[in-house]
Amino acid sequence: MVRAPRGKSARLHGKVLHLSKAACPPPLIFLHPKILTPMNLNYSLADQNGVQVLRIHDLLNEHTHQELLRTVDQKLNQGLARFIVDLEEMDYMNSVGLNFLLTLRSRSQDHGGQLVLANASSRVLDLLDMTKLRPVFQLTPNLDQALLKVNV
Repeated sequence: MVRAPRGKSARLHGKVLHLSKAACPPPLIFLHPKILTPMNLNYSLADQNGVQVLRIHDLLNEHTHQELLRTVDQKLNQGLARFIVDLEEMDYMNSVGLNFLLTLRSRSQDHGGQLVLANASSRVLDLLDMTKLRPVFQLTPNLDQALLKVNV
């Protein structure tokens, strides 16, 4: 089986396969055998001393957006409202990603928490500048600084 991001190409036995967005199934979700929580190929979520560290690999489609919001809502309902979104693996994002970040920021603040973005690429920063949303977010160049900022 060949897995490639939607709308991208993959190689199989030296041949290039072009995968259309319509031809790709929804993202696979696995249960981790030791902790029995969903593992998703588009993102991962880890708790670091009460701070939810969300590493996003792909946030370009509405399905992932809705799935992430359900996961976030579960954490918020557990009283966990401090979030770091690590964007290290996201070279760019579209309006779906911006919408998710704005929604997460609003929901975490409504629950007395906060959101810090770490490792945003220059393309993501350009998008935040272009949409005039950069001042809305707390940005840090790496995860360590984000952890310090969210724990203040």
